[in-house]
Amino acid sequence: MITVRVREKFEMQVITSKLSTKFSDVVNPYGGHGTINGDQTDFEIGQRSDGSIVLCCDRRLNWSDNCLVAGVTCDRQKIHAQGFVKTVMGAYSDYAFKREHRDYFYRSVYEFGLSVGESDWSRVHTLVFDITNLVFLGNSNSSGGFWPFGDTLKVELEGIELTFKKLPDYEMVVDRLNDEGGTATTCQLEIEIGSHNEHDVTRVVRNACSLLSLARGIQINWITCRHFDDAGNNFFTLHRSTVTSSFQDFEVIESTHLDATERFLIDTYPTFSAQNTQYKYSQFAHVLVDIQSAGFLETRCLALYTAVETLSRKVNNRKSINGKRVTLKKRLYDFMVHHQVPVFVCSNGKCLDKSAKCMENCDIGFYVKCRNKLVHQSEFYSGNPKNEYKRNINLFHKMLLRALNYNYKYINWHDGWNMKGQSSEDLSKGPFMLSNPQTF
Repeated sequence: MITVRVREKFEMQVITSKLSTKFSDVVNPYGGHGTINGDQTDFEIGQRSDGSIVLCCDRRLNWSDNCLVAGVTCDRQKIHAQGFVKTVMGAYSDYAFKREHRDYFYRSVYEFGLSVGESDWSRVHTLVFDITNLVFLGNSNSSGGFWPFGDTLKVELEGIELTFKKLPDYEMVVDRLNDEGGTATTCQLEIEIGSHNEHDVTRVVRNACSLLSLARGIQINWITCRHFDDAGNNFFTLHRSTVTSSFQDFEVIESTHLDATERFLIDTYPTFSAQNTQYKYSQFAHVLVDIQSAGFLETRCLALYTAVETLSRKVNNRKSINGKRVTLKKRLYDFMVHHQVPVFVCSNGKCLDKSAKCMENCDIGFYVKCRNKLVHQSEFYSGNPKNEYKRNINLFHKMLLRALNYNYKYINWHDGWNMKGQSSEDLSKGPFMLSNPQTF
C-alpha cells in the first residue's frame, strides 16, 4: 500500500513497510538493495519526525561501528548513508514462511546523514526543509495587515525569502509536544533560490534556525531538505540526524505575536551573520537550550555562569589594566554600559569598588554573589534557588539580545509576563543607575 501526502505541488511518498509498522512517525522510508559495511543485503532506511535515522536489515551491527550504506532504492535512485547506530530491536523468526528470518532494527546516534538521488544545483528551483519544534501564530497578508490565525511566517534575509508553513497536522503535533515533550517536525520552510548559490542559501537557513532557537528557547533544526526542479519534481533529498532537545515552553520572544518574531529575525540577523564566526553566537544558542532544559538546577546554573562570563569578554577581554587585574564585575559593568543593557547597576562605579558592597538591587552584584557561592562552595547564595536561576537567566537573555542589537520587547521570565500577551520588558532603555543606600 502506498500513501501519498501532497503539500501544494510537492509530493512525498510514504511506503508502508517494516520500518513504518514499527515506527509510526517514520517519514519517507526507502527500500533498496546494496551494501552495508561491504556486505550485500536488502535494507529499509528512513527518518523519524524527531530527525533520527532508522534502519532495518538482516545484518548484525555493533553500536560502535561506523555504518556505511550504499546502494539503490526500489525506484533506482542512488542512496547513501553514513553514521553511528545502535540496536533498538533484535532478531525475530518469521514462521509464516516456515523458516527463521532475522531482521534487526537500528537507530542513529550522534549525527547521521542520508541522501537519496543525485545532487545537481543547476537544476534546483525550490528547496523544501522540514523544521522541528517551531511554533508560531498568525501570518502577514498581502496588504501589509496581520491575520492572527494563519499558517505562514515570511521573512527576507540577505535577499532570500524564507517561507515557513505549518504542516497539516500542526495543531495535533504541537498539542502532543506540549503534553509529552520530545521533538517533532512542525513546519516546512520553502525557498525559491533564484540566482543564489548553495553555500549562501544553506548558511542563511542555518543562521535562521540558530536565531529561532534563541527566540524560542529550544533547539530548532532542519532535518530534511528536498530539491525540486522547475516542474516540481523532487530529484534529490538529504536527511540528517542532528542534535535536538525536548520541546518546552520557555520562550524569549513570544510565538503568539508573529510580528515580534519577524522583527527579531530582521533586527538580529545582520549582527549574528557578521559576528558569528568571531563570537560563536550559534553556540550560545545551544547553551541557552541546555540551560533551560530539565536537568539539575545546579548544573544549569554553572553552564549559565560560564555563558555569561564568556559573553562579557566580547567587550572587555583584557586580563589587566594599568597593572590591576580586571575583575568579573568590571567586565560585566563594561558590557552593560557598552550595549546599553537595561539592568540595575550601582552608580558612580560602586560595582567596581572592592571595599564597597553592592546595592541591594544591583543585578551585577547579585549575579557575582550567586556565581561565587555555587562555584566555590557548591551552594546557592539565597534561600530561593529557583529565583536565583530565573533572575540570572533573565540577565543572560538581556545581554545576548542586546549583543545582537535587538532593541524591542522580550519575555522576562524572572518577573513573569502579563496575560494581555505583551512581553513584560522593553530593551530600548539603558542601564539603570542605583542610588539606594541599602547594600548586601
